[in-house]
Amino acid sequence: MTERHVNPLVFTRYLYPREQVNHSLLLALLDKEVDEALFWTYELYHSGFEEQLYEYIYSIYETFYKLSNNISLGKCLRDFYDNWLKDKSQHCLFGSMIKNLICRPFNVNLFMETYLNIKCEPFVPIEKEGKFLRMKYTKEEAKKFDTIKAEFQKARFILPKAYLYSIRHNVSVLFQCSSIDIKQQYQMNWTYYCWNCPYWRNIIEEMNFGRINHSTKSVDFEEEDIDEFYDYYGYEPDEQPMEVQQKSIGNGLEKQMTIKEFADLYGGTMVKKTIRPPVIIK
Repeated sequence: MTERHVNPLVFTRYLYPREQVNHSLLLALLDKEVDEALFWTYELYHSGFEEQLYEYIYSIYETFYKLSNNISLGKCLRDFYDNWLKDKSQHCLFGSMIKNLICRPFNVNLFMETYLNIKCEPFVPIEKEGKFLRMKYTKEEAKKFDTIKAEFQKARFILPKAYLYSIRHNVSVLFQCSSIDIKQQYQMNWTYYCWNCPYWRNIIEEMNFGRINHSTKSVDFEEEDIDEFYDYYGYEPDEQPMEVQQKSIGNGLEKQMTIKEFADLYGGTMVKKTIRPPVIIK
């Protein structure tokens, strides 16, 4: 969910800020944008955040969907995760979770009260559906989100291909993002901020490419390794066209969504304060 504590900046496999990927996934679900929701889901999944992704998806279910749906929806999500734990090559199971959530009714009141500290009208759940139908996402469908592998000395062409969607920067203030202005980190220190992404950590550590240097906010490479790393993983974010960079880091000019706009858009029912006229004593 949109945690109140400070989330350290971590870039995903395609150098999106992880915290904002979470926010973008949530909004894509509420907007019922299936392809976008799947894109953000697999950006987190293939970055190595599988367990955290499930916890996040389930927290979305409990906050937005639980009161409006048959209890079978929660069991459905748990079953998909249990099956994935038995066979972690079934990447499609996370897509199945999204397919089952995105077609269901939701309510944002609990979220607004818990995370935005806004008093809302009591939510009256609608009558729950009878028969519950599970949606499936296939292995073949999930393949389109597999990580794009760069050819030798062509890694700089990856990001323009990979950036199918832009981060939803219009909720950076509303959701109190920990890192908003990240241009410097993205352009100059991206390897340092990838360190806590399992996808990148495995590449850097297992191939003995380099070591983290907290004082310089960089990854230090041995001279013979630096060329090999950048030949295959040098995405060169600072050299990308601005329209490509801004899909990850934004431009800082995005109009920010207000609490009222959020409530109006997603059906939140805030308690309205009644202003009483002054009593005139005669």
